Formats: sequence, structure tokens, C-alpha cells
Amino acid sequence: MKQAEIETFLMIVKTKNITKTAENLFLSQPTVSHRLKCLEEELNVKLLTRKKGYKQIELTAQGEEFVPIA
Repeated sequence: MKQAEIETFLMIVKTKNITKTAENLFLSQPTVSHRLKCLEEELNVKLLTRKKGYKQIELTAQGEEFVPIA
């Protein structure tokens, strides 16, 4: 688990938007998505729910539990 992945996840929680997170961290959107995917794979849980057509993301129950740990 890398510090950058955790920081990216926390920014996603704050902005509730992957594109805004990318802008705030001066990263590309694919980089943000990749960091999130790596974190989810390492934890073996889905942290976010992404719905097609919606701008905002939602935390899963596991995502909610991970926020204070992060």
C-alpha cells in the first residue's frame, strides 16, 4: 500500500469525483483510477461504487470503514 494511493483515495472521498481529484492532485484521470484500482486489489475490497452517467461516486461499506484507517 503506497502513500500516494491512500492520499488519492482520501481526496476522492473529499471531492466525491475522480476527475476533480485528478485536477486537485495535478494528475491524469487514468492515474487516479489506476491508484484506486491498485489499492482496492491490495485490500481485496471494493471501496467505491461508480455508477455510469453519475458524476459523483459513493463509498461502499468497506470504503466507509477504511476512511478512518487511511
